[in-house]
Amino acid sequence: MGFTAVGKNPVNESGVKFKATLWAWEPLWIYVARVCEDILPEGASKTGRRKECSLVIDADTAKRMAFRLEFQLNQGWTANFARTRKENLDAMPDETCSACGGSGVRNDSVIRGICNGCQGKGKVRPMRCEYSFSAEAVKQFAEFCRKSGGFEIC
Repeated sequence: MGFTAVGKNPVNESGVKFKATLWAWEPLWIYVARVCEDILPEGASKTGRRKECSLVIDADTAKRMAFRLEFQLNQGWTANFARTRKENLDAMPDETCSACGGSGVRNDSVIRGICNGCQGKGKVRPMRCEYSFSAEAVKQFAEFCRKSGGFEIC
């Protein structure tokens, strides 16, 4: 599953569509919603979690978002956010594997032997660590916003 932002009146190919997996979309949208909080329509911060087409951004708002995101990128604030986020995730302790209860071994209808969830370690990285964020994704999304002529998030 993923999310797609579809340009309403794109001026070139980069404004037609922006796609991201759920794993990439959620942290990206959380960042965008935080940085553009005063620009986005009310309730827009929840769009990163919805399955249906749920938010329409007009052309003026999309351009303002692009400007704000590009400013953040140019100031190095996005890269700093990404670095701090990674440091915080890396500092999180491993969790007990839910597939084997921390034993490293499964004996159920799916697996008999070494647990496939933790490869026998009994511990796994927190699920939150699977969600990716990068300044490059923000740059691509800002370009999409600038060239989209407004967009709808599906």
